[in-house]
Amino acid sequence: MNHARGFTLVEIAIALALLAIALAAVSRATQSGLDNSRALRERTLAQWVAENRIALRLGAQAWISPGVYAGSEVLAGIEFHWREQVSETPNLALRRIDVSVAPASDNTHEIASMVGFIALERDR
Repeated sequence: MNHARGFTLVEIAIALALLAIALAAVSRATQSGLDNSRALRERTLAQWVAENRIALRLGAQAWISPGVYAGSEVLAGIEFHWREQVSETPNLALRRIDVSVAPASDNTHEIASMVGFIALERDR
């Protein structure tokens, strides 16, 4: 008696189903990694925007009035909205600057923030 050796149709269907599940899991993990990479890049750039705002204020060497200042900046092809809250401090020769940065696509969702201080330069 000659028995043909091979896989049955049911065995092949089960193997293909398992392969499809495994490939879907790999695809999902890859997409998640890409999304995390994009989000990290965006947060890093937003932090640089906040650092740039503080550096510009310090570099201007101008005494800034308390208040809220806002604008936008493009960095690495991505537009960000920034907001500066300038406030007085107990030391009258210092101003506090709170900078928050959000992506232009969702400017209500802050992804970076930084605090800086500007000192009033006195004549020597």
